[in-house]
Amino acid sequence: MKRGITGNGGEAAATNGSSMPNVTIVSRHTGPRGDVATRLRLGLVRPNKEVMPAAVLHSLEHFLDFFLREYLKEEVITVSPTGCQTGFDLVVMGDTTAEAVKAALFQSLDSILSANAVPAADKAHCNSYKKHSFAGAQAYAERILQALA
Repeated sequence: MKRGITGNGGEAAATNGSSMPNVTIVSRHTGPRGDVATRLRLGLVRPNKEVMPAAVLHSLEHFLDFFLREYLKEEVITVSPTGCQTGFDLVVMGDTTAEAVKAALFQSLDSILSANAVPAADKAHCNSYKKHSFAGAQAYAERILQALA
């Protein structure tokens, strides 16, 4: 079982999905010039209990890629859905904390609720632009925010 830092106070905790949603630091890597990259897991639904529908996951990916870049002070390298469809992997430049990412996640989810459309969900910017669920992404954002409250 991997150990990490959750977004609820910074104490070490097992990343077994018992408390959802959660933000866990998976790893940190230091490059040859001293640059630090931090990989985090944004667990949004309970592993082995539920998965997000593909169209919802795809839309949330677009939203989080857009809003996390706005709300995190660290440079976002990538936001990508986990293969198990329970959340996202986030890689940022810098030595960030799970608490900072959880705050940015909260702001991002809140911004989804007031959005008018999925960012970059068009033929010019998305290879699967027909496979989105704006309403589904907003419903999941609201559900996750309620769990964070």
